[in-house]
Amino acid sequence: MRLILNTFILLFWATGSLFAQNPAVTISEKKEEKPPLSVEYQPQGGFYEDRAIVELYAPGASIYYTTDGTDPKKDRDLKYEGPILIDETSVVRAIAFRGKEKSRIFSHTYFINEPESDFPIVSVSLNPKILFDPEYGLFMKGSNAIDSLWKLPGANFWSRKELPVSAEIFETNGECVYRNLTGFRLFGGMSRLFPQKSFTLVSRKRYGQKRIKHRIFGEDGLKKFKFLVLRNSGSDYGKTHFRDGMMTGLLKDWDLDMQDFRPAHVYLNGEYWGIYNFREKINRYFIADHHKGVDKDSIDLFEHRFVRKRGSKQHYREFLTFLEEQELTNATNYAYVKSQMEVENFMDYQIAQIFFDNQDAGGNIKFWRPQKPNGKWRWILYDTDWGFGLHYPLAYRNNSLAFHTEPDGPAWPNPPWSTFILRKLLDNREFKQAFINRFADRLNTTFTVENVRNEIDNLHNTFLPEMPRHLKRWRLSKSKWKEQVGVLRTFAEKRPEYVWAHLAEKFGTGPQKDLSIETTHGGYVILNENIRIEEDFEGKYFQNVPIKIKAVPVLGYRFSHWEGISIDKRETDVTLRLRRKKYELKAVFEKFAHPLANQIMINEVSPNNKKSGDWLEIYNNSEESVNLENWILADSKNEFFFPKVTLPAKDYLILCEDSAKFEKTFPTAYNYIGGLGFGLNKISETVRLFTSEGAAIDSMGYQNLEPRDSA
Repeated sequence: MRLILNTFILLFWATGSLFAQNPAVTISEKKEEKPPLSVEYQPQGGFYEDRAIVELYAPGASIYYTTDGTDPKKDRDLKYEGPILIDETSVVRAIAFRGKEKSRIFSHTYFINEPESDFPIVSVSLNPKILFDPEYGLFMKGSNAIDSLWKLPGANFWSRKELPVSAEIFETNGECVYRNLTGFRLFGGMSRLFPQKSFTLVSRKRYGQKRIKHRIFGEDGLKKFKFLVLRNSGSDYGKTHFRDGMMTGLLKDWDLDMQDFRPAHVYLNGEYWGIYNFREKINRYFIADHHKGVDKDSIDLFEHRFVRKRGSKQHYREFLTFLEEQELTNATNYAYVKSQMEVENFMDYQIAQIFFDNQDAGGNIKFWRPQKPNGKWRWILYDTDWGFGLHYPLAYRNNSLAFHTEPDGPAWPNPPWSTFILRKLLDNREFKQAFINRFADRLNTTFTVENVRNEIDNLHNTFLPEMPRHLKRWRLSKSKWKEQVGVLRTFAEKRPEYVWAHLAEKFGTGPQKDLSIETTHGGYVILNENIRIEEDFEGKYFQNVPIKIKAVPVLGYRFSHWEGISIDKRETDVTLRLRRKKYELKAVFEKFAHPLANQIMINEVSPNNKKSGDWLEIYNNSEESVNLENWILADSKNEFFFPKVTLPAKDYLILCEDSAKFEKTFPTAYNYIGGLGFGLNKISETVRLFTSEGAAIDSMGYQNLEPRDSA
């Protein structure tokens, strides 16, 4: 490149002009592209006291505007002649014309003397007729509705069409974080019958922006969205207005796919339209955005029984056929099932629905898998509004475990197909014991009365100052709102004791036993491969269902012994049947500087390499070869025991899931072994290395790694 450039310069110097000796060569000047015609606002839309004086600018063009939401057009009565006085909340919609050129419609909302709020605000502007025309308005019943049926089939609000609207999103500090033309669709099922309709905002390239780029749900949420739902709280409309968000919020640390939640105020054409709940829309974009390395166009996504939303039905049909034809009492068959579905994800999904007493769970089932050889089915928790006593204040008594395992419902809300997988898995002893213990884990942590009450109280306090405007807008009852919040609190207080009893009744678990676990400095305990205990823990478990405890030292320490049980002092993994009324255990760790600590290192991790499969690299920085036989590599849930292998000094060893794929991707790699029996978490994980005696040697943590397609 440098040689070509120098030659060009020399030629130019020699001729005075590159083309002087060749008059046939001409230079076509590239016309500068003019920026698209636009309308500038001064000041911009936002929050003002008493009034705002708005000026519009489009040099060399004529501007036309409206303040009632209608589309501005070339009309003498709408022409902008000078500053506009805005003394009540309004949307100024403007368009510019310059010769034959026409701009798109621009919209800025001016909020005048609106109440202060801790909620973000969404303003949507569009021609009012689109929503309210008696004949074709989307919010109206229209003339084709069948009035004799309560669902009003044929009503306009069952439409699924998408229309362009102007949308603005303002953060709690008043900053406008999004302002653009946006797709608008009605959203929801039976909740469309309510006067306050749910809707979806859709960002597309043809509207000007491919994504809504803002962390709507805070730093822990996604940073951009193609779809955002503004939900009227579904079946909870007119009740607490946060029931579903409260339930899914309780489970934020669980291995479940769930929608984020945040309340907001909405305005339509400058008119206050009440409190909505920001939610993510569950579709292929949602799945890809929450699972790095998953291609949105390479998934199987289903809802209900066999409603295919994306991908193919083949894998799921074959999976169901296997479950129908094979006995899961057979360990080999159960192992195959675990290779086809995320069993712990499914357990958590069922546990949540059962505890919530979500009687609508049979009608709201979504599940998916990545289309690849090791892709496993996962379940998505959503639309739990019927839970926590929505229609029955004594619902905390309901035996939802029996409901969700009923073999012959016979129809909605728990038809046989909707309970089949759980019933089938409970035939397997390993699954049943793990399910019971995992349920007990959740009752001892997430679902304690104190924890659930705190979640309810926090949301109640968040909504309390914001609700009067909403209740007044929709003529809803404040006393009913308070009553429904009380239903949530009563459910939180009384539900656990009933669920404990339902578990004991169905599974013959025997009596409950008290368990306390304490750890000393230098390590932690993993209970039932689920709960990490770093200080103290107290809970209850069942006599006839053995629990699992595992002591894990951190770097610079090793496990010394257990106190409170009589076992081999060095045994880190213990399966314990609780026969005494109370167990008080302590895991004791002691300082220990292993000579190979920080010498044998987890040097590199690749949990998201589509071509080679998961792998990681161990490096020996010492001066001697090290025998790694029976050393342990562990993540939060799994362990890999090294075979008989030696790692030379100043050399590396690769552990990979699939040695054939790894060799094909990295043909020059010479020191690797396959058989890593578990994949590495794609989002975040900590992997640790231990000697055969359990001494911690090294650990590595990562979060949100990007996919790697090659070396």
